[in-house]
Amino acid sequence: MTNATNPTQWPKFEHAGIWYADHCEVLLIELSVPVIFLQRWWRQRAKPRKNQKVYTIIRRGRFFTVAGSAERLRFKDPALLRKFRAFEKLDGTNLGVRCDGAVFGRRTRVFKDSYQKVPLDGVVPTAKEVRAVKQVLLGSETANGTELVLYGELMCNPRKFDYDERSMDSKFYCFGAMVRFPDTFSGKDVLAAQRAIKQRGFAPTINGNSSGRVALNDRLRELLVGQGIPCAPLLGEGPFGELCLSMKATLMKDGMEGVVLTGDDGSLKKWKTSVEDESKTHAMLSALIQQHPRYVFELAGVDVDVIQCMIDVSAKKTTTGQASKARKPNKEKKKTTANKTAPFDDATHEAALVSAMTKYDALEAYFDRGDQATIIGLLNKEVTDDLGAVGKEQIKCIGAAVGKKVGSALGRWKNVQTRTV
Repeated sequence: MTNATNPTQWPKFEHAGIWYADHCEVLLIELSVPVIFLQRWWRQRAKPRKNQKVYTIIRRGRFFTVAGSAERLRFKDPALLRKFRAFEKLDGTNLGVRCDGAVFGRRTRVFKDSYQKVPLDGVVPTAKEVRAVKQVLLGSETANGTELVLYGELMCNPRKFDYDERSMDSKFYCFGAMVRFPDTFSGKDVLAAQRAIKQRGFAPTINGNSSGRVALNDRLRELLVGQGIPCAPLLGEGPFGELCLSMKATLMKDGMEGVVLTGDDGSLKKWKTSVEDESKTHAMLSALIQQHPRYVFELAGVDVDVIQCMIDVSAKKTTTGQASKARKPNKEKKKTTANKTAPFDDATHEAALVSAMTKYDALEAYFDRGDQATIIGLLNKEVTDDLGAVGKEQIKCIGAAVGKKVGSALGRWKNVQTRTV
């Protein structure tokens, strides 16, 4: 394959706090559905039954039925009972190894023997190991013509979160796999393959008709470890509500980037510590918990303790400690080739920017908070690391490209705000 583009990129996934805030909003809406139904019936009570109108109850674009809402209100919030596993979210760089031995960064193929200054030989899985995983995961009936890419974190930041002291630097930790089916596969073929993968004990989710993600679960961990491929550390498992409460003390220390919550159905949620989380989690949950007294949440089946737990974890801290230690800059003087390397072209900047933006919230979310400086800094670092920029001219041009991208989006956002006032 000569094309440098990564055809099977690891997809982004949502923040646990934002997902749970949206879920709680739906439960609160459902609490009012039986009341709305009774109010409507009461207004029409004097009419003959044949003349009474039954209107659909729609809230936030969703249809709600009285029977369904009343039934759910009888039981504890089902989301709290869903089983998840918490894996440490490692802060390195995204790297994938395909079954033919090709290595991919988040966006493009890696042709060198090292990536982000980490030698790859003896660190990443071999083609033989990936093919062995593919054979077990897909089975002989699906393996032919199907591509498998094992994705993991290449530990290129040894001074972060004590990775060097934990002997984790310059290593590869797998966190899942991507499957790309042949173009000849129909939608039915893909669904049949997904069912077969589930029957083997794995947790796949299909993205369209061409590719699917396989989340890290007990079966995949067992298979990977059997091939000598290390996985992201497992920190805990259990029902969502209990797991969140049990992880609070660990996450409050800010001694890691966060955790990835993996469901039995293959769903993924990221839960970052306060120093790493740039999402709307804290604002959304804080606003939600102020809307109603505790008994209203309890009537709706919402666990206020879980909401408060996520608020506490996402709250920005002013004290210095493990977080500052985790972000301690490398004092060793780095050798650079400033002014010796030509700047990247516009197309390269744009491709790297588009890729980097998939890691964070939409730019408009930062504009709403008046926090454009934060996203500019994050994108600058991400693009610089992605492209491996070393010269002053390269870094300067990256800064200009990021500033132009964010500035243009900010201008469009301001125009929309002006028109809607």
